[in-house]
Amino acid sequence: MKREDFQIGMEFYTAAGKWRCTDIGTRIIVAIRLDQEDPRNYNGPPYSIPENVFDEYDLDGCSLDPEDFVHSTSLTAFMDELSDKAEARGLIVAIQEGRQNAFVDESEIAAILASAKV
Repeated sequence: MKREDFQIGMEFYTAAGKWRCTDIGTRIIVAIRLDQEDPRNYNGPPYSIPENVFDEYDLDGCSLDPEDFVHSTSLTAFMDELSDKAEARGLIVAIQEGRQNAFVDESEIAAILASAKV
């Protein structure tokens, strides 16, 4: 997305979840993450939860379509499941270090795990 695509109050998605735009600057977007159980946390400004800054480099990772992040969400869940296994920890670190900000689908992970015999 581009800065011009945002409006205060609009909701958008990143690989980390759902967000609401709370402010628009010259080169940044400010937003709150919509992951709270208590809806009073969304009353503001000022907000009782942190506002996060998205700069021009972060905006490419934003979308109005949550489906753009289905694979990254399932990757996170998959990695969380694997993290319980001691023998998989080295593989998780290698994937995280070598593939930061990359989208990896389940078939790719299955091939990696099969070759690593985890």
